[in-house]
Amino acid sequence: VSSASHGILARWPLKGAAGITLQGDHAPIHAVSEVSVKADTVSAVRSAVYLTSGEWIMVRDGTPVWERPEALSSIKSAVWAYLPAPEGLVHELEIEGHSNPIQAYIHRVRRHVAALETLPAYLTALPGRIASSIGLGASDADLDSTNTFGFHKRIVCATESGRLIALDAGGKGNTVWNVKIDNNAAPSPWQSPKLAARPDGTIVASSVDGSQHRLFNASTGAEIPYTQLALSSHPDAKFAYGLEDGKVIGGPIAEAASWKFSPGNGETVYSLTPRPLEDPVASIGKVLGDRKVLYKYLNPNTLLVITTSEVTLSATVSVLDALSGSVLYVASHQGVDATMPIASTMSENWFAYSFASQPTADGVKGYQLVIGEMFESPFSNDRGPQTAIKNSSEVDYSYQPHVVSQSYRIREPISKLAVTQTRQGITSRALLAVLPESNAIVGIPRQVIDPRRPLGRDATKDEMMEGLMKYTPVLEFDPKWYLNHQREIYGVETVTTSPAVLESTSLVFAYGLDVFSTRISPSFSFDVLGKDFNKLQMLATVAALAVATVAVAPLVKRKQINTRWQFL
Repeated sequence: VSSASHGILARWPLKGAAGITLQGDHAPIHAVSEVSVKADTVSAVRSAVYLTSGEWIMVRDGTPVWERPEALSSIKSAVWAYLPAPEGLVHELEIEGHSNPIQAYIHRVRRHVAALETLPAYLTALPGRIASSIGLGASDADLDSTNTFGFHKRIVCATESGRLIALDAGGKGNTVWNVKIDNNAAPSPWQSPKLAARPDGTIVASSVDGSQHRLFNASTGAEIPYTQLALSSHPDAKFAYGLEDGKVIGGPIAEAASWKFSPGNGETVYSLTPRPLEDPVASIGKVLGDRKVLYKYLNPNTLLVITTSEVTLSATVSVLDALSGSVLYVASHQGVDATMPIASTMSENWFAYSFASQPTADGVKGYQLVIGEMFESPFSNDRGPQTAIKNSSEVDYSYQPHVVSQSYRIREPISKLAVTQTRQGITSRALLAVLPESNAIVGIPRQVIDPRRPLGRDATKDEMMEGLMKYTPVLEFDPKWYLNHQREIYGVETVTTSPAVLESTSLVFAYGLDVFSTRISPSFSFDVLGKDFNKLQMLATVAALAVATVAVAPLVKRKQINTRWQFL
């Protein structure tokens, strides 16, 4: 449209982008345009359009060129969704198990006949899968295998604009669904909702003040009716803890607090870090080089509490039993810069935290990473006063574990810490650290920061068999540890992990200003063939053995016949 008159200078039909209708939930709410004029004639126009779905799209001459999910830059909460596994086969097997043999056999035959319906599709896709497995097909054919491996998990994100967005972790961050939960009220309680995932494949969204709740299907994003009991992510929970008036309190749900933890020395509670609810443990002990066992202190109710004081420049790290309120471990640090981030995490029987110390006389700050590991006893093959039966906390039971800790000086601050998770807990864990100055995330192998590394001496033969090395006070980040490689990740606020179906692999998702997702295998991919495996040579070897077997079979049979005639 001309600015000098009401005449239309040019017109382009507006086309919809893939999955964007430019109507309803994807209607434009803001746009800026740039017009190209040649010889008093409009030759082209491009517009940046912001949609109600939180996406920016670039429209050139009526055709969308690219789209950008800008709403993901303001994620306030994110959870890994539980996608319920198909229960049809389990139900069929239960029917067969409760039937007589004849009925069970007939039912099984019918089930197998019904399964033949998928045979044509399977046979049609089989050549492409074989070709892709030996490197002759397209790499996109790996979708089925990666989905089988559990790489295509859903990440449900709640944005500041009041939207729920589900991303495919294994599909390069593709948006699975995008729904609006904000009711356009001012102010709206749904602008930054909190999320919780349930094992039944639903997502509980809670308002900012916690007074309102809504239930969503993690697969489709559809809102579903709920009951008050269905809103509980852990309906069997009997105890809880929290922060009240600057003190940590805990006790039975719906009852008065049974214990209270008050910070000392004028400090205030900085953070509460519990052990993850889903933290599988493959072994209750650590096998030493001499084949003895050092038993781990495995308490599912451990809570890491960090308190700080900007006046005394101190920080205190306490490990509590959140069930009984007992103090299991305390460590104090002086000269701590409380204005800098203090990151912490817990997993299995160990914890880690990082802080910045006050600048020295020449203005140089120091950054430290501390690792602590809890055992039942300082002696091998000894469980101490805690018996095998009492391997968890009780309200009236207090026991202080043996804690071994070491600190490392690092070259830059750490803003967030997390730990990889695997399905069975067999794989070695890795400590994930967000480096805001480098705009990177590193995965530090757990073995490198083992607090049992020998101090002031070389490792013995038995310690070397455990993988321990001589302790060095400075920890340098190996370039191979950087998960983002050449990319830079800005403004990461939270890192969350989830196990894949493969035991060797853990899924990582980081969000803030940027969104980043990847897979990590701390113990390498021991349960899947690598891309460098020569599958073509394996097939050729099997084929050669088959041909040799067919060719040699008549010769062997003839030799056996001749041998019999010789004895007659």
